[in-house]
Amino acid sequence: MQQVSTGNVYLDRELNGGLPAGAITALVSAPASQCNPMFYTLMGEGKWLYLSTYRSERVVRRELEGVLVGDVRVEHVGTERPVRNAHSVLESVDEPRNVLVDTMNPLESADRERGYVHLLNALKEYLLDTDSIAVLHCTEHGTTPPHRETTLTVADVVLELDIVVDETVVENHLLVSKYRGRETVDEIIKLDLGQQLGVDTSRNIA
Repeated sequence: MQQVSTGNVYLDRELNGGLPAGAITALVSAPASQCNPMFYTLMGEGKWLYLSTYRSERVVRRELEGVLVGDVRVEHVGTERPVRNAHSVLESVDEPRNVLVDTMNPLESADRERGYVHLLNALKEYLLDTDSIAVLHCTEHGTTPPHRETTLTVADVVLELDIVVDETVVENHLLVSKYRGRETVDEIIKLDLGQQLGVDTSRNIA
């Protein structure tokens, strides 16, 4: 199976070469988990479709300026009818692009699960047709969206990113809790999410 690089050789090694082409990956994290540097490294120099729900297109573009050198198409699908809007954008894509959705919560709060499942299946078909990947950022804050379990069930890969803070250090821990068709990584990956994503191999994690 073809793999799509995460942009980091160490993380790719932990994921058996990267994320599988055609796969939907759900990244579950708290809003303050510092996941943005992970997104920057992942998008790198490739072609991406960035679907934003909460933040406007202008805000996202401003954030990405000077950070990425790739071809990123930014679309704001909003919080009102986001499923319908995301579906329309997906249908308008006329070339292979990887897909990043930030965040999924408004989509997972759709009134009808049937429409949301239809969107996920349309996304999966697009990924299979184009050998692309999708990363769905599922944030954890307040009440869990009613269709979060649907997302995790449909997803081929589930990554859980957690931030651990003590008196002297801030660490990001990544757990691969689902990897369809392969064994999951059976240990926590400690990440250094500074200016550039890296895997901290200085010590093991109990």
